[in-house]
Amino acid sequence: MKKRITNVNNQALYNILSTTILSGVNFFTIPIFTRMLGADNYGMYSVFHSWVVILMCIMGLETRSAGGTARYVFPEDYDGYKSSCLCLGTISSTVFLLIGILFRDFWASLLGFPSKVVVIMLLCAFGHYVVEFSRSMFIYGKRADLNFVVSVSLCVVTLGMSLALIPMFQNMGKELYTARMYGDAVPYIVAAVILWVYLFKKKPTVYNKRYWTYCLTMGLPVVFHVLANDILKQADKVMLQHLGYAGATVGIYSFLCTYTGIVQIILSALNTSWTPFYFDDLNEQAFDRLKGKCRNYLELFTVLACGFLLVSREVCYLFASEEYWSGMGVIPVLVVGIYFVFMYQFPVNFEFFHRKTRIIATGTISAAVGNIILNLLLIPRFGMY
Repeated sequence: MKKRITNVNNQALYNILSTTILSGVNFFTIPIFTRMLGADNYGMYSVFHSWVVILMCIMGLETRSAGGTARYVFPEDYDGYKSSCLCLGTISSTVFLLIGILFRDFWASLLGFPSKVVVIMLLCAFGHYVVEFSRSMFIYGKRADLNFVVSVSLCVVTLGMSLALIPMFQNMGKELYTARMYGDAVPYIVAAVILWVYLFKKKPTVYNKRYWTYCLTMGLPVVFHVLANDILKQADKVMLQHLGYAGATVGIYSFLCTYTGIVQIILSALNTSWTPFYFDDLNEQAFDRLKGKCRNYLELFTVLACGFLLVSREVCYLFASEEYWSGMGVIPVLVVGIYFVFMYQFPVNFEFFHRKTRIIATGTISAAVGNIILNLLLIPRFGMY
């Protein structure tokens, strides 16, 4: 028992550190990028990144989502399952990439970016898919140390490259948001190639009917769940842009979303550590132990969210110039929204374990549709508020 607890603590420590460092460094560099890019270019990059996140979900068919439960379904060949599902996601992503390249002018006019940026967006989305697939497999495979190495390495490289490229692009008279874009895309594409080879060579398996069937059965509904969840997080910025608001307004709102994202960072770090062992307790039917853990988890995150709200306005003055202060009234609303995402994760994780992903997708899609309808009605009248 002692050995098991130590292992749990080590896994939790690595997972929390990796998520905290990855997101935390991005968070604490907000003052640098808001000043280097300005509100207009900061908003453009935020919209670009929003599309990358959405495309990553669609292109990879969310093959990573079944990795947690597959460990209990295919314990005898988990490595073969991972490589087979990675190939499935790669084939799907290649199809989407070819369609995007062939019709790049159409997508460029639809998304409001140059056609070259659309191609980079698709490549970047594939890079993010492979990296996130790998990180999920490391987490559920209890290799939190590898997840830590990947997360921290990418964090350092992407930030370093972005900081180096922005002055260069400024001197050349190019759009500054493209410097941030390349700083994100290139490291992720390179990392995707390395991680793809690493996962596949452990037990090369391209096609396995059982694995693909299970992966698609679990993953396809989750595509709609994750897509709807991404829409809930990203649609506000995209719709502000397309409903005619200036890039500065989008930039201010994007900054505030990123700023309050510190609460999301905490939630992501805690949930990353929580889920693998939550699944273990469900698998062992250790419900009494699980009730105590759930109560402690609920109390911990509630205290952390309230603590952030108490100091959020004062700290915000330190993180951005006066250009961004006009939107601080939305901070409490955004934090409350994140808290309800936390509450929603309890039933989501439970349904994930019991393979009822259609129920998860239905709930999240309903919320996303409601968000879009309310945006259409309220953005023209109240703007980012």
